[in-house]
Amino acid sequence: MSTSTKKRTIAPELAAENAELRKIFLAKKKALKLTQQKIADELGVTPPSIFAYLNGQIPLNIRAATTFARMLNVPVSAFSRRLACEIDAIASSQTAWIGNGNVASAPHPIRSLSYPLLGWEQIEVAVAMEVVEKYHVGELKLPSHSSETDAGRHAYWLTVRGEMMAASSGMTFPEGMLILVSPDITPEDGQFVVARLKGSADGTFRQLRIDAGAKYLRPLNPAYPIQQADDRWEIVGTVVGAKYPDTLFRA
Repeated sequence: MSTSTKKRTIAPELAAENAELRKIFLAKKKALKLTQQKIADELGVTPPSIFAYLNGQIPLNIRAATTFARMLNVPVSAFSRRLACEIDAIASSQTAWIGNGNVASAPHPIRSLSYPLLGWEQIEVAVAMEVVEKYHVGELKLPSHSSETDAGRHAYWLTVRGEMMAASSGMTFPEGMLILVSPDITPEDGQFVVARLKGSADGTFRQLRIDAGAKYLRPLNPAYPIQQADDRWEIVGTVVGAKYPDTLFRA
């Protein structure tokens, strides 16, 4: 008796997103020198998974969509309005939560401003301040993103790495989200912070918890352990905003 393998199919509206993504990929891959292997390495999957996304065999999710969008230099809305709306909803919930007394010292939203996008290796306070100052006076050309919040002269954006701050429910900061960091604000218990081991370029994004005078760095993903922020650690900035990248600006 012979057996047959049924080709995996997804809902037509989801397949349409994949098809649109494939068009963008084929149109831009040569100019960007982009391969399925490069995308797979960035996303942490195998090339067959990228093939499956591009050929409509598996539906896109937020993590995959934001990775594709970042590497193709397009907004998620270019191929998926559905996921773009989900991302906007997440970003709105972050902003509402952050502004609801959880960042007590955060400034109020005002006009649209621009802050540079730094790398995690630049977060040491003195280094970050110098880089941001040079950006403001035009000595450095850095990628930047807009903000409706005046986060102070030395604020900057960072891109969330990994899954440690991604939760299955409630507050979540998925990989690829942008966080606006102010080194001029002293954090309080419950606020989100960026910290680093002294003498190291290794930085981390966590929630600060203070119990009986002791400080702890808590990930939102329960699969990861809480780290005591003892004297080996320094907090380099307080998170005052979060969003997903839309358009990348350059000074």
